[in-house]
Amino acid sequence: MRCVLWGAGRITQRVISSLRQLDIVAVVDSDTKKQGTRIQDYLVISPKEYLQSYKDLYVIIMSPRFENEIKLFLEENDVFHYFLFSQGPSDLYYPRSWTRFPFEEVLGYYEFKSNKCKIVIGGVSFFGIMAYEFLSAEGFDDIAVFDDEIGLEMAQKLVGDGYRVISESEGIVNSIILLIRYDYYEAFSKSNTIIPFYSFPYLKDNDNSRLSFLYRKHEKANRCFIVANGPSLRYEDLDTLASNHEICFGVNEIFKAFKHTKWRPTYFLASDLYFYDHTEDEIDSIEAEYLFFGDFSEGRIVSPKSNRIKYHPTGIPTWNLQHGIVFSEDISVAIYTHQTIIYECLQFACYMGFKKIYIIGADCEIKDNENTHFCKDYLEGLKVPYGLNLPQMMLGYQSAKDYADRHFIQIFNATRGGKLDIFKRVKFDDLFR
Repeated sequence: MRCVLWGAGRITQRVISSLRQLDIVAVVDSDTKKQGTRIQDYLVISPKEYLQSYKDLYVIIMSPRFENEIKLFLEENDVFHYFLFSQGPSDLYYPRSWTRFPFEEVLGYYEFKSNKCKIVIGGVSFFGIMAYEFLSAEGFDDIAVFDDEIGLEMAQKLVGDGYRVISESEGIVNSIILLIRYDYYEAFSKSNTIIPFYSFPYLKDNDNSRLSFLYRKHEKANRCFIVANGPSLRYEDLDTLASNHEICFGVNEIFKAFKHTKWRPTYFLASDLYFYDHTEDEIDSIEAEYLFFGDFSEGRIVSPKSNRIKYHPTGIPTWNLQHGIVFSEDISVAIYTHQTIIYECLQFACYMGFKKIYIIGADCEIKDNENTHFCKDYLEGLKVPYGLNLPQMMLGYQSAKDYADRHFIQIFNATRGGKLDIFKRVKFDDLFR
């Protein structure tokens, strides 16, 4: 698949090695400071150069922040053969040692027994085309791409003449469906084998089984506290947690509170790539009983220790979000990430057996010209703009509440103020009377 990547930012820089099975010709960016430079072997060119020399090639839009702006530019210049990187599986977002996506491992997991089986790829995307090309090279000859949302003509225009496209799900039976889009599940679920091709928590280097020792570890402890880093967080509240020997989760740059309190988290979590980009010097000194790092921290954590454990956070592609945010039943199999590290903490806490979970410091609001965290230098050194997608964050919290309600777990919000009203509110001070 000959293509250009549109956007020379951090996402492109960290994933381009994993996309080498694509025939990448160049990287496009409107930033004149980046034009003429290289990302690994790939030259960064201007949009004008793309239109002059590479207009017939596929475009993969890499930047979620500027998707709409880039789509508008392309369509105004009669370019419609573009795909969104955000519609690929979350595993592509994190740096890996592979230079080709491990389709062999994925298909081997499902034990494809014959290359004579019928395969339908459910959803037009660049990742679907990658799968199509891999299967073709492996000798599978009955492959088709299905996408009824954009229509047969547009789907064929997108994928090109070298690929077979179908637009009707009726009549497709006894086939293997590589499901790129979750919303096509109902269309294919009868008389077909469904393979969820939008996340791969079972890949060998995604091994979360190392977390199994946490299962019901604290079912007799009754309660825990998850400490978020909002502006309402008080150092004296952390002192209260310490003096009462509470089991606590801390996240991201909570270590900036350490000089103000004797409190230390029992468990520490970080899974935001930007956290590693500007806190590398401090990571090695974070104090906690156990520290859990998202697996894209590879190479950033110095002095590995037995209490530092990697885990793989699995996200959900943007076009599957409308069908619900997944909350993990078993973090030793998969942990789902969505907008806030607190969502991952809640999955850890439920798996550990806590029946009462209290959240503090989760303000969930942004006020003009006011600090967004508990200390003014929290974002110091951050190289990208900070932002919160509050509506999506709330969907995640609702998913956590739904899971907790089904499993007789109580989640309370003990934050001082703020806008998180999904969980029952309690007063922090009343918990220690």
